[in-house]
Amino acid sequence: MWHVNAPNSVILTLDDNTNKQYKVPKGQMFETNGESRDVFHLRKGMVITATVITETPVVMQSSARNVTGSAPPAPEPAPETPPVQGALLIEEPTPVPAAPSEAPAQTEMAQAKLPNTASSTPLFAFLGIMCVVASMTVKLCAMKAARS
Repeated sequence: MWHVNAPNSVILTLDDNTNKQYKVPKGQMFETNGESRDVFHLRKGMVITATVITETPVVMQSSARNVTGSAPPAPEPAPETPPVQGALLIEEPTPVPAAPSEAPAQTEMAQAKLPNTASSTPLFAFLGIMCVVASMTVKLCAMKAARS
């Protein structure tokens, strides 16, 4: 266990010393040191056993064409779901880039630029007031020195 973001996700350190974030289904219990705990009782450094379910995005594409010939072979059956061992975690899918020939028109992102709303006028006003105050202080000191 590397980090816990209860109740939504955990970040685990895998056997190859890489960290990976997983979503935690609601009500999931974790087995640690022979005790059953929920995600709120997990701490950094705990060792847990979990089964990861990977969700893969499905890309749907439709097209119409006339084809002559024989029917395609029957689709292969879906792979069996692996047996659950330990806690159940859900791996978030990584986005799959579209093929170059099917890519929609590229949209350009506008550069984030703040509007020019400020000016240097307040700075110059502050410096002018400070010069006036400094000159009055010097004049006042000079008048006191002349009296003594």
